[in-house]
Amino acid sequence: MKHTDLKVLFNDCSYDHNIEDEMLRDQIVFGVKSKKIRQKLIEEGSELTLQKCTDIVRTNELSQKQLKTMNMTG
Repeated sequence: MKHTDLKVLFNDCSYDHNIEDEMLRDQIVFGVKSKKIRQKLIEEGSELTLQKCTDIVRTNELSQKQLKTMNMTG
């Protein structure tokens, strides 16, 4: 499920907005397919914010796309 989809679900439900970011962050951590990225997120421990979590995941996605493009052209 995409981040924006989760935000819509949380807005539709009556969750406390104080814990919304934590819940979204946890869903991303548990839902990420890459064991390597999940481990990196978990290693951040209590320092892992929603913003940091999405930055790490997006950076990984971009890196994977770039590697795929490089492999196709090389």
